[in-house]
Amino acid sequence: MPNNTSKIITVLNILKNLNKIKFIKIVYNKVLFKVSQIFQKNSKKWAKEVSIGSTTELLNIIDKRYFKELKEEIKTLEQQIENILPKVPKILRLGSADCILLYFYIRKFRPKIILETGVSIGHSSSYILKGISKNSYGNLFSSDFKFLGVKNSEQYIGFLPKELNYHKNWNLLIDGDEYNIPRILKKLGSEKINLFHYDSDKSYRGKQKTLNLISNNTDNNTTYIFDDIQDDFFFYDFVKKNKFKYIVIQAEYRDKFVGIAGNFLEKFDNVC
Repeated sequence: MPNNTSKIITVLNILKNLNKIKFIKIVYNKVLFKVSQIFQKNSKKWAKEVSIGSTTELLNIIDKRYFKELKEEIKTLEQQIENILPKVPKILRLGSADCILLYFYIRKFRPKIILETGVSIGHSSSYILKGISKNSYGNLFSSDFKFLGVKNSEQYIGFLPKELNYHKNWNLLIDGDEYNIPRILKKLGSEKINLFHYDSDKSYRGKQKTLNLISNNTDNNTTYIFDDIQDDFFFYDFVKKNKFKYIVIQAEYRDKFVGIAGNFLEKFDNVC
């Protein structure tokens, strides 16, 4: 009975928002993605074939000593997040981004401008913002949209960083990528994005649209990290078209794959 009640509440919340154009567009893209998954069976096979291993294996190759130094910082943040999670509805607690990869990248390569799409309660944002805080350098711009079917969901977007008091150097917008990103780019002006982390609209079309939006604010020094590349061939097409160096790794403890692309990988030809 509780499960049926939950489903009814979810449907009611969705129906209540159907009169909003932004909401309709985002629901449409999510439905389109679900349908497209039926036809994308080989992309996961490709990701498995080219994967070099786990996050831990990659970071040990790049800088084993430094990764070891960071483990205590990572462990502390993991514990802090675990203590906060009971304040969040269970349906929202699971994080999917490769947070350890993100934290290592921020600490080691010190990007100035970071753009992420897909925040949820803020697992990845917390790791990025802690890295920025430790470096005393960098700014994070985050884009997301309210959770479908969750009442008063706006209060939970970016909840973890807010609880951790990571407000400095953070700009969070929650009207959907199509509306948020142009506003973020306006703030950036001519500044280039050093790290782009994509974890929002999972459809091929959604990814392409976002990359087109940010194209004038990326350059040869931009690094791209895409979650869930097993869902379609977007990452494959993206790196081939742009002739980027790239690496694919398998997320720890999950049957998901992360794609990393950018010229910084030229220093690590042994793993590309």
